Amino acid sequence: MKINPMQSLNMYRQQQGGPNNGKSPVNNRKDEVQISSEAKKMQEGTAAAKVRAEKVQEIKERVENGTYEVNVKETARRMYDFWTD
Repeated sequence: MKINPMQSLNMYRQQQGGPNNGKSPVNNRKDEVQISSEAKKMQEGTAAAKVRAEKVQEIKERVENGTYEVNVKETARRMYDFWTD
């Protein structure tokens, strides 16, 4: 006796209403998202976010121009303070 696994698979799909049953999908709805007014306000950001973005842009420009300098002593002191507190 020879068993053809593809034939069994196709028969199973037809019984279950799978993609090979020749019928078009019944549910043609699309996904929708509704954003509340509170969420829209949150997306706008705060004044602090705008200031932060300006600071980041300024630092990027200084790095690209080669004028950005790191105070290694201050950085080391703050790291030490952070880890010893």
